[in-house]
Amino acid sequence: MSLIDEILAAIHFEEIREACGDFGGETRWFIFGSAARGVSAPNDVDLLLVSDSRIVIIEARRKIRHILKRNPVELIVMSSDEEQELSFVERVGALRIH
Repeated sequence: MSLIDEILAAIHFEEIREACGDFGGETRWFIFGSAARGVSAPNDVDLLLVSDSRIVIIEARRKIRHILKRNPVELIVMSSDEEQELSFVERVGALRIH
């Protein structure tokens, strides 16, 4: 198991992803920050959710709030247009995880 896989398991990423996945529409998940750079014990885990579904964008935080409260996760949610305009993935060196 890779370090990133271990980090994702520790923050219950599959539970986060599944909670956001039942809204429909395509979603892309990325990890960035110290966890993506290979720090073995990051203070928090930075995740980016990119989706063109307005429902996902609106509901993601509400739907997974309880998961985020018990895990050191910073979640950024944006549309594909926003991500492209900001070149966020490239600028921060984010790695696609799903």
